[in-house]
Amino acid sequence: MQSNLIFVPYRATERIEFGSALRDIIDKEYYQTPSAFEADIQEVDTLRNDIIQPGKTPSDLALLKRYYVNLSTLESKFPKDVVEFPWFGTLGYRVTGPVKIKSFLFERINIIYNIGALYTQMALDQDRSNGEALKKACLYFQYAATHFAYINKLAEEEGSTLTLPLDLQKGTIDTLRLLCLAQAQELFWQKAFGDKVKDSLIARLALQVSDYYDQALKAVTHSEGFRSEWVSHMTVKKCHFEAAAEYRASLVSVSSSKYGEEVARLQRAQISISAASTQLKFVSQTVKADFEGLSKTVSETLKRAEKDNDLIYLQDVPTDVTPIVKAPVTKDMQIDEIVKPFEALGTGNYGDQLFKDLLPFYVIQVSHAYRERQAEYVEKHIVTPVRSLTRIIHKFLFERGLPASVDSVDKPLAIPATLLEHSQEVRGKGGVQNLRRVFADIQTLCVSGERLLTGARDRLSKEESEDESLRSRQGSKHWNRPPSKEAASDLYRRIEELEGYLSQAKEGDKVIEERMRQVESPLEILGSEEKDLRKHIPNSEARKLDPSLRRAIVDLKDVLSKIQRLEIEREEFINVVEVKSEQFNILPKIISEYKSIQRDFKDLKVDETTFEPVFSKHIKNFQTDLDFIEKQKITQKKLEDEIDVLNDKFIHLNKSQGSNDDREKVLRNLEAVYAVFNDILDNMSQGLKFYNDLNSKCQELLQDIDAFIYKRRVEARDMEAELNSKFQQMDLNSPRRERSSSPKKKLPTSTVVNDAAEIQRSKSPALIAPRAKPANPNAGLWNPDSGIKFG
Repeated sequence: MQSNLIFVPYRATERIEFGSALRDIIDKEYYQTPSAFEADIQEVDTLRNDIIQPGKTPSDLALLKRYYVNLSTLESKFPKDVVEFPWFGTLGYRVTGPVKIKSFLFERINIIYNIGALYTQMALDQDRSNGEALKKACLYFQYAATHFAYINKLAEEEGSTLTLPLDLQKGTIDTLRLLCLAQAQELFWQKAFGDKVKDSLIARLALQVSDYYDQALKAVTHSEGFRSEWVSHMTVKKCHFEAAAEYRASLVSVSSSKYGEEVARLQRAQISISAASTQLKFVSQTVKADFEGLSKTVSETLKRAEKDNDLIYLQDVPTDVTPIVKAPVTKDMQIDEIVKPFEALGTGNYGDQLFKDLLPFYVIQVSHAYRERQAEYVEKHIVTPVRSLTRIIHKFLFERGLPASVDSVDKPLAIPATLLEHSQEVRGKGGVQNLRRVFADIQTLCVSGERLLTGARDRLSKEESEDESLRSRQGSKHWNRPPSKEAASDLYRRIEELEGYLSQAKEGDKVIEERMRQVESPLEILGSEEKDLRKHIPNSEARKLDPSLRRAIVDLKDVLSKIQRLEIEREEFINVVEVKSEQFNILPKIISEYKSIQRDFKDLKVDETTFEPVFSKHIKNFQTDLDFIEKQKITQKKLEDEIDVLNDKFIHLNKSQGSNDDREKVLRNLEAVYAVFNDILDNMSQGLKFYNDLNSKCQELLQDIDAFIYKRRVEARDMEAELNSKFQQMDLNSPRRERSSSPKKKLPTSTVVNDAAEIQRSKSPALIAPRAKPANPNAGLWNPDSGIKFG
């Protein structure tokens, strides 16, 4: 660094297939063809390639801003994570990275960073011997500071889900911002110095320069990305301008004939100069030469001032002097093209809007959201009610022993057809083996959930231990952030909530396991082949049925067949409705409404609720399907009433002619097992979904806990750095007291001297020379705070 100022190096990147990624996403997600936007796709690639290796001219600045403005408009058209952007860090001793993140925000932040860096390089390119160029350089540093400040604002407002690399985090960006403000203030000070303004104003300007450098030094303790040479540079600059401010203030004192105050201020300047002496070997020759020039001036002036005051003016040198009031002249600049890129694009200074006719991705997202709502509506209001009606009729028949009671009489030797269908269905669904396998999967997911929740508690417990350790080391007075239990109260609440759900689910699993155990044996029978199934069903003796009983059986089976046809009709209806729901796309209506809004209400904020009337109208197309369900309810009720009448008649006639209760009982039991089998499968399906959802929520919880712990650790690091900085600052601000103060705990004069120390003294003649012991232990010691007195 041969300049006495620092420029910020660009962050580096590399070429990517930007346009190709946009082309692919249009092809996959949008209902438009990529070929219609080929010119825009090529322009995107051109814009980004133009900023990969920027120079340091206004035209390079224009390219960066043009890319940024267009990039911001792309973010409104495409998913935020459609492209992976690679960036390298360049602040340290070596290039780091690349850090690759799929985020338009990450790309925007890097571009803003490079705009700020470019302003610093343009500032250093100015001829500072020229007044106008000096003002321009000062302006450029203020623009740089404003851009760096906006990075932190963006990260705070929009970057909740974005983890930035260390060299883009708050501590680093704050350091760069304050460094730019310090250098802008320094250039203003230089202009004032060259214009020979009053010493009092130059002192105030200089102290503000020092203060900015001091703030930058505090911020750099919260960052790990800077070279030590930068820290040394800022340290020397801070001390330089602190000394320069006191030197200029001493000239004001002389003009007011306050010669004692002049000496005091020069002494303070000398202390500031001494504080930076160890850092001089790490700074540029220019900074070193400037500092040594000031050091020589202060040293020589101090000697002359002390001599004059001691011999001529004889004024007391005050221990405290009136503080210099800082005079900041920097300000936030207008960066409208960065803050309001859409408005900037409207000026026509940044080219035509890219992908102007492409639907914004949020419109596609809204459409998908409404399609999901439509599917949920169809499932909840149509499919589920229809299947519920079927389950109700199955339960109704089971409670009446149908069709087993009829089949045992009508077919005393053959296996009822319905039972054969159920047997085949059980085998198709895997029978007992499938139940065991699914239940094992449920138990695995349950254990996984328990492990995740245990891990969540362990992580919070570890963080709590870390916090307690730091609190114990630093003391509660200084370690004033909320304790872990308080700070993580929401996370603990979520853990307890999930543990409650898990506990309830485990109780439900026990019920399912018990039911499965109870039906395992009969279910194996039901799921066997027909020849094996026949062995378990007792036959009835063939008997001649009374015509009245035969008539009752025929009538009852006729109604039962109507119910079978009803079930088939319902399944066909459900298939048709699901196809209708899949093909009945709301997107064209959303697009039409969106275009209408853009045409008539350009300033209207568009979100999902904007299209609620469209959805309400769209969903009415399923009204005929809802009407079908109502008709089914009426039909089913009539069939149930008819079955009750016919079944009562059948039971009466069958009992009067002698019935085979054993066969009927077995058939009933097998039908019951079939119903339980399906019920358990439904419960297990819900259990799998529950545990998968639970584990997903546990994973989200763990991610939030990791983010919380990371934030707390960064916070702890920053707090420790701040506390250390405060203690160091206290030491720096009281150098005289450190030199002259006695130990905190004074030993009385009668205290026995340590033997080893006494022996050591005896070996040195110089140390055992006789000396009068003053009554006051401190008598004869010079206290710098009392000044020098003669006479």
